[in-house]
Amino acid sequence: MTSFNEIGIAVPQMLFPAEGTDLTKWATIACDQFTAQPEYWEEVRRIVGLAPSTLNMQMPEAWLPLKQFDDLSGAEARTHEAAIPHMMKRYLEDGTLTELPEGFMFVKRQTTTGIRRGLLVLFDLERYEYAPGNKALMRATEGTVESRLPVRVEIRKKAPLEMPHAMVLVSDPKDILMGSLEILTRNRQPLYSFDLMQNSGNIKGFLLSEPRDWNIVAGLLAQLKSSAPDGMLFAVGDGNHSLAAAKKIWEEEKARCAAQQTDDPNQPTPDLRKRYVLAELVNLYDPALAFEPIHRLVRDGKVVDYIHGEEECVALARKYGCAADIRPPYPKSRLFTDVIENGVLPKKTFSMGHAADKRFYLECRRI
Repeated sequence: MTSFNEIGIAVPQMLFPAEGTDLTKWATIACDQFTAQPEYWEEVRRIVGLAPSTLNMQMPEAWLPLKQFDDLSGAEARTHEAAIPHMMKRYLEDGTLTELPEGFMFVKRQTTTGIRRGLLVLFDLERYEYAPGNKALMRATEGTVESRLPVRVEIRKKAPLEMPHAMVLVSDPKDILMGSLEILTRNRQPLYSFDLMQNSGNIKGFLLSEPRDWNIVAGLLAQLKSSAPDGMLFAVGDGNHSLAAAKKIWEEEKARCAAQQTDDPNQPTPDLRKRYVLAELVNLYDPALAFEPIHRLVRDGKVVDYIHGEEECVALARKYGCAADIRPPYPKSRLFTDVIENGVLPKKTFSMGHAADKRFYLECRRI
């Protein structure tokens, strides 16, 4: 593994569906989207059918038996959830997933607000902290609810691979990183280019598999780090709890090996795969990265769900007999300053784009 410790990243070796796979059926939106709209997920199931799909390796939160608006039976949801590690193993063993050369993935995603650019990177969990007020290179933007971590930890421990939906932000107002990668890949053929399901736009991915490309990325991030306020280069936009769970596992791995420390040269050493997490890096100032408010469905004075989109929230409030709490927008230019000054933001302060613009599960990595 090629790592750049000074900027807290490493070059991933990803897994990707074998040639001939229907990528429109393979790629599905992150599990925490459309939580109050099980009909969206029923349409995903219809589209996918029996084809290989990341739907078989994730648990949509709309299907969780305890969700208030769930319309799947609890038994069916539990069966789907229990099968996830087995489907991952099956896709690894039957050739559905194949290993790519080591490399970053430069992604161009057509969204409702334009073409959003990102870079799939391994982030070093040694350089990430989620406790409020920390001075780490990478910091959480939302308060972490410790009670939500054990379930995520257990799911990740059982899984032979990860599918990233976390998005990490870098403050790059002059667009030196993504702008340079745009030029670098201008005359290159993408590894993939296809339409995402349910009117979620098109996505292209360019594999950066040459060491000279890696050095360009590292050099540009080092340049941004040199001017990063308070030493904060990265802020977690989406996926705060997923990264916190991965951090917990890495800390457990280090503790396990430390407890067995002896003078034996063959003593166990920490599994470095657990030290890193795969996520997409996005420029906070990308013109296509829109910060949207997250609205609330409220019943008896209590929040029962968080909804993307004002019209959707109002419609769901009517449907379920709730009140719609419509929130004002949050200026994205304040993000790094607010995290530095206040530690973390209140829960669900913002959403990075409309629900349909969220990251789709696509690339994978062994863990």
